[in-house]
Amino acid sequence: MNRMTNKFHRDIQHPTKKETNMMTPESLDEWLQEFGTPELIFADGFIEAIVGVATQFNRDFVVYDHEKCIYILMKRDGMTYDEAIDFFYFNVIGAYVGDSTPAFMKKIGTQANQRNTNEQDN
Repeated sequence: MNRMTNKFHRDIQHPTKKETNMMTPESLDEWLQEFGTPELIFADGFIEAIVGVATQFNRDFVVYDHEKCIYILMKRDGMTYDEAIDFFYFNVIGAYVGDSTPAFMKKIGTQANQRNTNEQDN
């Protein structure tokens, strides 16, 4: 893992209370019943981090919030930041499971991103 990636995640924070659209197992089931996409592949244990479903080259795949996934590992599994990053990159992002392998989105404009951008400018 390069230093830039590690620096990007240094300030992982709990999702804000403003985020009321957090996915739950129940809301995921409702969504799947309504839109019916049986070929989707999910990353185990990260339902709360689902952002949505994207389409590319006639294939659908689940998109997760990168920061929320790291936070889940730290909170749920008691990992340190460095342990969560290592585990996430090796076992989650590094797991190719076919054409519908999930994607992990890094949000533009998050507090962590803003701080890191400011640090790089100095």
